[in-house]
Amino acid sequence: MSEHDQREDYDDEPWRGRRTFEMVVKTPSDIMWSLGLFQLLAGFFTTLTAGWAFIEASFGKSPPPSTSPWTFLVVSIFAILGIATSAFILRGASNMKRFQRYDLAVIASLLTLSSLPCVFALPYSAVIGIWTLMVLRRHDVRARFDAGARGTMSPNAGDAANARLDRTP
Repeated sequence: MSEHDQREDYDDEPWRGRRTFEMVVKTPSDIMWSLGLFQLLAGFFTTLTAGWAFIEASFGKSPPPSTSPWTFLVVSIFAILGIATSAFILRGASNMKRFQRYDLAVIASLLTLSSLPCVFALPYSAVIGIWTLMVLRRHDVRARFDAGARGTMSPNAGDAANARLDRTP
């Protein structure tokens, strides 16, 4: 007989800690937050670049662009929409990590799928958005959000072993 037990309930490595749902939520929320920050900075950079080019062309410091002022307006609106979306994603990812406002976390993960203003990042943001949606659909994660909304868990529970508020130590 081999040294490895094939039973499902057997723990081959008891010294390794089990992954808690806090650990399961932390990684995708951190990645979603990082992607939101990248998109926010890209939106600011796009707006500043388009504005600088428009100002230089208006004062004759550079040759007039081959595009009309409407192009500047469209680019600016697109960038501002991306900045607002990215700010919402940052807020939702922060709330997701703290198990607050489940609906905001779900909306933020759906907005991650749009990847505005960085449409070129769609292959990455789509994977991250789907991953966070799958994590948020887990029963234990949803129960943790519900417990936080009911007030039976402390908002800063984190990995605390006795984080319930209705227990007396």
